[in-house]
Amino acid sequence: MLETNDTLGHFQILKQLGAGGMGVVYLAEDRQLGRRVALKVLTAERDPVAVRRFLREAQAASALDHPNIATVFEVAATHSPPFIAMAYCPGETLRDRILRGPLSLNESCAILEQIALALDCAHASGVVHRDLKPANVMVGPDGHVRILDFGIATMSADSAETATRLTAVGLTVGTLAYMPPEMLRGQSVDGRADVWALGVTVYEMLTGRVPFDGTQLSIIEAVLHEQPVSLVSLRPDAPPELVAIVDRALTKDPAQRTSTPREIADEAGRLRARLTGATVATRERPHRRWSRVVTSALAVTFIATALSAGVWYRQMSRTRWARETVLPQIQQLAEHEDYSRAFALAEDAQRILGDDRELAALWPRFSRTLNIDSIPAGATVRYRQFGVGEPLHLLGETPIRGSRIPLGFLEWEISKPGLTTVRDVGLLPPYLTIRDRAPAVPYRYVLEPPSQAPPGMVRAHPWGPHLLAIAGLEHVPAFELGAFWVDQYEVTNREYKAFVDAGGYREPRFWKHPFVKDGQSISWGDAIKLFVDRTGRPGPATWELGTYREGRDSEPVGGVSWYEAAAFAEYAGKSLPTIFQWSVVADRRATSAALLSRGRYLSDGPLPVGQSGAMSRFGTFDLAGNVKEWCLNEAGGGRRYTLGGGWSDPAYFFNDADARSPFDREPAFGFRSVKPVPGEPVSAALSQPVEFFFRDFSLEKPVSDQVFRAYASLYSYDRGDLAPRTELTDDTPRDWRVETVSFNAAYGGERMAAHLLLPKRAAPPYQTLIFFPGINALHETSSLQDGLPRTLDLADFLVRRGRALVVPVYKSTHERHDDLTSDFPATTSFYRDHVVMWSKDLQRTVDYLETRPDVDRSRLAYLGRSWGAAMGTIMVATEPRLKLAIFHVGGFYFQHARPEAEAINFAPRVHVPSLMLNGRFDFFFPEQTSQRFMFDLIGVPSSEKRWKVYDTSHALPRAEMSQETLAWLDRYFGPVPIK
Repeated sequence: MLETNDTLGHFQILKQLGAGGMGVVYLAEDRQLGRRVALKVLTAERDPVAVRRFLREAQAASALDHPNIATVFEVAATHSPPFIAMAYCPGETLRDRILRGPLSLNESCAILEQIALALDCAHASGVVHRDLKPANVMVGPDGHVRILDFGIATMSADSAETATRLTAVGLTVGTLAYMPPEMLRGQSVDGRADVWALGVTVYEMLTGRVPFDGTQLSIIEAVLHEQPVSLVSLRPDAPPELVAIVDRALTKDPAQRTSTPREIADEAGRLRARLTGATVATRERPHRRWSRVVTSALAVTFIATALSAGVWYRQMSRTRWARETVLPQIQQLAEHEDYSRAFALAEDAQRILGDDRELAALWPRFSRTLNIDSIPAGATVRYRQFGVGEPLHLLGETPIRGSRIPLGFLEWEISKPGLTTVRDVGLLPPYLTIRDRAPAVPYRYVLEPPSQAPPGMVRAHPWGPHLLAIAGLEHVPAFELGAFWVDQYEVTNREYKAFVDAGGYREPRFWKHPFVKDGQSISWGDAIKLFVDRTGRPGPATWELGTYREGRDSEPVGGVSWYEAAAFAEYAGKSLPTIFQWSVVADRRATSAALLSRGRYLSDGPLPVGQSGAMSRFGTFDLAGNVKEWCLNEAGGGRRYTLGGGWSDPAYFFNDADARSPFDREPAFGFRSVKPVPGEPVSAALSQPVEFFFRDFSLEKPVSDQVFRAYASLYSYDRGDLAPRTELTDDTPRDWRVETVSFNAAYGGERMAAHLLLPKRAAPPYQTLIFFPGINALHETSSLQDGLPRTLDLADFLVRRGRALVVPVYKSTHERHDDLTSDFPATTSFYRDHVVMWSKDLQRTVDYLETRPDVDRSRLAYLGRSWGAAMGTIMVATEPRLKLAIFHVGGFYFQHARPEAEAINFAPRVHVPSLMLNGRFDFFFPEQTSQRFMFDLIGVPSSEKRWKVYDTSHALPRAEMSQETLAWLDRYFGPVPIK
């Protein structure tokens, strides 16, 4: 990363302008020519594909000379790092302009005309942009438009390069919401792809939203098979000509998408002239003056004779349009859980239809009402969809009663001049899921003068009763909490250094809690000797010479024990949060889906506090990831709870409890503090020890074979037509090909999707593993990340070694999420029915694989991770076509299920070679009380099953895990020749 005043060649860096997937853009001074330039510097310089793509951008842009395309001055492809110097275009991106609100018709037409002219020039030179979007369009202060970033452009004149498809079509190239159907299908593209993207851009300029939005899979499904919400319904003032431009541009069949950029520019110019009263000079076709006079006269006569009839007809037409077109679109959006767009469209429909019975029946499917109070009253309440960056919508002033808002995860702002602004997310009590309705009791916020808030803390406003909703602690009854102050951010290195410098490790008065190690009490003097840094000085285990590394002031302190965290809190006049306080602020059942993608997990270190954007309740940050946070309560056996997961953990730690020795000082162990609000109730009982739930499997016996046959019948189904369909392909990755397919599920008339990773370095038919994911799949809205299945971070070694991997989208996960929010078993029909559906999803996936000639049907294996490993005995026992089983960090759940969905009854019916890999210190599936019972009950001889335990917690060392897994596959399926 370059800093101000650094030099690169003959350019001096002035400041950073932005960053993208390939590089960083700086404002720089050309010291030879004395001009300012935009310097795009490649950051992935060691990636040959990125370098070639970078060079491609320079070649594509430099081949064009047009006032609406950013000029390339210089290319330094062999420089380290490579860079491109191009014209500096002051102003803002079109994306930033749209975020301020929809554009006027005149501004939209002016921008559309300039973009279309630039594309016309590019296409005439044989260049297709392929990534046109508002973020790649710069709008100057004078309204002048320039297109940027030809990073994935193709040049049709370069036939050899085009043939190799350097930037082969796939989800890793371009932006989904702007990609045409032919690109998603992996077909070749031409200038008509840019026309599609231009249509999306115009739609967004006029409405403030893209025509196809949602999760990655829902966008793909919509682009391929659905029609967008009518533009005129969202922008009634749009002229028919402009609506026609968008409709023609968004024609799904490229053969029918016949509008050219030149034709679009001409039409936009005529519209702009009509709107402003100006004339169109060079491109307007000549018209004879007489014809204009006649046309104007006829128009006046027509208007005079049809005015009254036109008003009546327009009202009737709009009513029929609202009933026949808009209401079905609202219903479709609600079914796809696109609540915000359904809400906006319903508001427009209500203005036309009024108190329509059919519309009234639709409102509860995408909206709810709520009441909000504030102390003092008269606070302004605004909201927006979380994480999208759109402007806040005004809801009203408190007290608010019965106001309607869209469903979904929302960000809130409650403000009043002179008082501290309150921020919140979700606005749902923790005992409700996102789909549940709000209670009649108002939400109540307290706004205080800034002088009354402790520095760096925000006020938590708990509404009860609450459920703890922590893995393994479901047995804890509902509880009430009074308001309290909580640190907005985790305690930083800088803050902790003040404690160290103030003699924190020399003052016994800060260390209030007795020291108990391995069941034995030890003195303060002996304990304090354990709390030293890497050089033996007092301080966190991650520090050296009594301090932290330079530049890490704002990072959360890590490597501190529970005792050190509690001592700091005492020094600061605070305390560690109880697990009850922490859980209410984290509100995981409401926030997980939104925060897990932002939380700092499986990384090489923490981020500065607040930088991740992972905002939880009441304006707190980083409860999801960064560092896992010590809490006050004891967990039994002398351990203390640490919650939220840290930067070295998988994301599912956010939803699960962990407890460690209070002397543990791992690098990812940190904390935040709380402080009581005067006058608010504080329950001493909530700071008492809370035992983790335990179940003794040695006292339980699996059911008989006769009973089990009755249970197994629940998992069978009639195998009907699959109706398979390939949704998209991506050949971009070097070692595998990605295919996303869909087919009919075995129940409820549903369709399900599966992602296939097919190895390029092995020949078909492939040995194939079917994956069942961890609990994070219940909370992540998309099964894809950067165009690849989320499991790839730990399973890519399988595909690189010649095996195919299939990742089904099971019921309740990702795009198919429903009201099931926890992986923990329950003695309900609801849970039992879901277990049956998961088994049928697995079986249906095998049905599909049997139709593919590139899959070896005699070598199908099951691979489950965490939740998937715990469910593995049920899945494998109910699918006899599987020939091998691999379970990573699994075991028996301590929670009970109905016997027909109880894993202990299925384990003896697993009759295939089975490998179990586990962590010795796994808190969720303990070694001797969970893992061992699962392994012992698996129904194959000891010579055909293996249990390997590592000195880890709920994770596996990657190298050893890969080696054991591949060895197991080689042993029973045979090694795969690699090209």
